[in-house]
Amino acid sequence: MPYQQHFDTTLETETRGDAGRILVTTTPALEGYHITKYIEIIAEETILGTGFFSELATWAADLLGIESKTIAWKTRTARESSLRKLRERALEIGADAVIGTSFAYSSNSRRMVSVIVTGTAVNVVPVSA
Repeated sequence: MPYQQHFDTTLETETRGDAGRILVTTTPALEGYHITKYIEIIAEETILGTGFFSELATWAADLLGIESKTIAWKTRTARESSLRKLRERALEIGADAVIGTSFAYSSNSRRMVSVIVTGTAVNVVPVSA
């Protein structure tokens, strides 16, 4: 059964230089590409403090039983930052893509939100049609 491809292209305009061209996928392969070299497993993390006002907004959302848009925004920001840093790291080590990408999310008692992204940096070439 073929894997459904998921390419993250949301950060290309925010990623500086050539790092925006690094393909990132959650699947173990890239459709239309042949993996020529597995370089190494890479990981990047972002940890953001929530701050007093974020905590207050989250408390109010919890009290009212509604979504905490503040924490959702912090989590999204941390995820995007981690992906940007992952692309930059992949570029530094000479990769063309990162496959098998996964995310770990956590928060702790110090009011911090963290996102860790891991994947395998690879070199790829397009498959001839």
